[in-house]
Amino acid sequence: MIRRRLLTFVILSGLLTVASAQPLTDRVRLRSGETVNGSFVSADAAIVRILLANGKIAEYAVADVSAVEFSPRNNARSGAAAASPAQPITVPAGTVLSVTLSQSIDVDAIQPGTNIRALVDTPVMIGEKTVIPRNAAVVVQAAKTKDAATVRLNAHTLSFAGHKYTLATAFVEHKGLVEKKKPTTVPAETRLQFPLTSALILQP
Repeated sequence: MIRRRLLTFVILSGLLTVASAQPLTDRVRLRSGETVNGSFVSADAAIVRILLANGKIAEYAVADVSAVEFSPRNNARSGAAAASPAQPITVPAGTVLSVTLSQSIDVDAIQPGTNIRALVDTPVMIGEKTVIPRNAAVVVQAAKTKDAATVRLNAHTLSFAGHKYTLATAFVEHKGLVEKKKPTTVPAETRLQFPLTSALILQP
């Protein structure tokens, strides 16, 4: 009696574990030595039910069953979720990219199109997630200006995490330091802010 109850408990425990899984080819091994192949349907304290290939449901007394074997289940839902690629992140137009120059600018000598190195000094956040980190590399470009002491700049590219992005930002005019007998300069570590004029799509 104790052995029969233990067998019943073991069989039912296994069945309850997989009862909600997708039906596949399972096996019921009987004490007579016979093996029945099919798809598990249900079980209770007395009966094990299995769907046969001919479409009929066979019932076997738990007392006659020595083992129930289940084929591997394919958890399609969790597998699909794990395989789903991360989605690109959109940084909306109007977002301000705050940078610090890594080099000084000689306003008197600089030519339109000259590249100036800079670093992001304030991370860009969307919600609670950092999407552009501090110290991401930025290339700032110079443009023509009417005032000889003023340089007109825009942020041209952004690079981090192995990706490089072309930026579309508003132009910023910055007046250089004018000293007698010295070039007009914008010193390194000058902080500039460039509003995005177009959304920026970041790769995950």
